Amino acid sequence: MSVPSEFTTADRDLALPSLSMRDRVPLFHAIRHGIGPPMPDVTTATFDGVRGVIVAGYPLARRILVSTVGVKSRPVRSQRQLGGVGALRDDQVRAAKADLLIALGREAADIDSVRRHLELGFARTGTTENALGALTEALSGALLAQLLGTRADLDPSFALREAVFATWRHVESAVAEQDSPPGEPNVLDDHLSRTVAAHSSRFVETLRLRGWADERIIAEIRGMLLAGWGSTSASVLSTLALGAAESAAQPAVQDEVLRLYPPSFMIARRVVEPIPGIPIDIGDIVLISPWLIHRNPAGWSAPDRFLPARRCRDGSGPEWFLPFGIGARRCPAARFARTQAAQACALLKSTPTPDDTVVRLIENRSPALVGQSWDTAR
Repeated sequence: MSVPSEFTTADRDLALPSLSMRDRVPLFHAIRHGIGPPMPDVTTATFDGVRGVIVAGYPLARRILVSTVGVKSRPVRSQRQLGGVGALRDDQVRAAKADLLIALGREAADIDSVRRHLELGFARTGTTENALGALTEALSGALLAQLLGTRADLDPSFALREAVFATWRHVESAVAEQDSPPGEPNVLDDHLSRTVAAHSSRFVETLRLRGWADERIIAEIRGMLLAGWGSTSASVLSTLALGAAESAAQPAVQDEVLRLYPPSFMIARRVVEPIPGIPIDIGDIVLISPWLIHRNPAGWSAPDRFLPARRCRDGSGPEWFLPFGIGARRCPAARFARTQAAQACALLKSTPTPDDTVVRLIENRSPALVGQSWDTAR
């Protein structure tokens, strides 16, 4: 594969695991430890035998993400199982994003509601006891409750974590072009359908007024829940571990936490059309890594240091910043996630900053700096 002179390339190929959820932890560690400074723009790789490249340079990443060169790497059948805006194409994406930005923006602006649902969720799951799994469940449960118009401490018969994992098994079976596991009903969809039918909320009504059918709203909430499972937890844990809980609501602090520990270490695309000057072929996998881009010395001075003031003085930094992606598929829940993370840190600010920390992949998805006091078994 030839690489134009404007891009740098590694002098070796990497043999990596697949992009499936079951392989995310070894994939993350292989990328984290296998590509270091000086970081090439392009590293050729195979993902469980599938040819592709890893992109660690922002200019090339942007050219790919804002163009039509790639589609989501997840197979269509699997993407439909996942649901939501990610399953849409072209102009449908932009229209849906516009509606979601309005609906989610109203929820993010209601700080009292965000905090109230978090308090109820924390009380139900025991998050203040430093149980790592409970934090994800509390944050996701609070999101669901606010969007659906319920209370985060009600319906103890609904096991959110088990429902999410069962749904992921359905999604992953679609990746492998297999039938869903036998005897495993879609508990999450059943719960969402019953709740939307029995309750009303500002979020649901906003989308209904914009022409969304209830089935589409349910699919969007499911997709949002699955896509964000663990990502806000990672931001909260990293903020606590960095000793920044008191200033978690400051945009510069949030940006720097998200730079060091982005919600996802990878954005995967499958190439469907060539673009002159980009070193990829049709059918290749392009793995754009915010983890690498955010730590690339070409875009950041002292990239491994936590420096919230850097965006005030580092002119190149903001251009190399994509924690929620860029282009038409940028995450529409970014503002809500920031708000929820800040409020969660405020509620947990009494948690001592641990002396010992470790980098973990939360829920097999999101990198985080985690204090050793957090119990990974709960």
